[in-house]
Amino acid sequence: MINRLLDTDKTRRSFNFEWDFYAHTENQKAYYDKEVFEFLKEEKSYFKDKLVLEMGCGAGRQTRALVDFCKNLVALDVSDNLANLPKKNNLNPVQGDIMNLPLKDGRFDFIYSRGVFHHTRDPKYAFDSAVRLLKKGGVLIFSVYPKRNMLFHYANSMMRFITIRLDHKFLFFLCRAAAPLVPLAYKIMNPRKKRPLEYWENVWLLFDWFSPQYQFHLSEKELDKWCEKHTVLIKNRGYRKLLK
Repeated sequence: MINRLLDTDKTRRSFNFEWDFYAHTENQKAYYDKEVFEFLKEEKSYFKDKLVLEMGCGAGRQTRALVDFCKNLVALDVSDNLANLPKKNNLNPVQGDIMNLPLKDGRFDFIYSRGVFHHTRDPKYAFDSAVRLLKKGGVLIFSVYPKRNMLFHYANSMMRFITIRLDHKFLFFLCRAAAPLVPLAYKIMNPRKKRPLEYWENVWLLFDWFSPQYQFHLSEKELDKWCEKHTVLIKNRGYRKLLK
């Protein structure tokens, strides 16, 4: 059973299209099975007695990698893709908007949100919504797009001004044409990141970048302000481990 708690908007339609496509092209399970724990900075055994919330599960790549090691995992997403998640007794899919969460405050031991806050209309509010769901001593891990130079942001804003208004099928066609350029762009933007990139993965990366209605880029200073009333341990650039 999937609980549905959301309002329909452009963001939901964009991710519906994206995850419907990507759910049928996922062929990097071994990579994500390892990579999710590198992101979370915890061993598998850490989660055995934890109630975990995944804020923005998307196609379920990280959900599948983590669920067997959790006591219970709540997978939240705005899209309709939740029906494609594995059927597990300890997995509870919830379709909802993180800007209007009906979940109980102070409930979760561990919350993670990867590349989600920056796709909301108010990333700071989304962050605060996650914090209030933590138990005392709970942990929040999240990632957001880092702020880059002004030329990058100007060019990106100009392109996205057009692309977010395109029909999804037409944008998908353009992404297919531009996909061979992705490895070079990804190497420039993420020079330290080792990631296997195949053609359909490149198409997905482009669509994921140019389709969502909202896209914010945040500086270290901005993130520090988000966390200033909490105890924060900076693990590495772009990621935070929050101790409430």
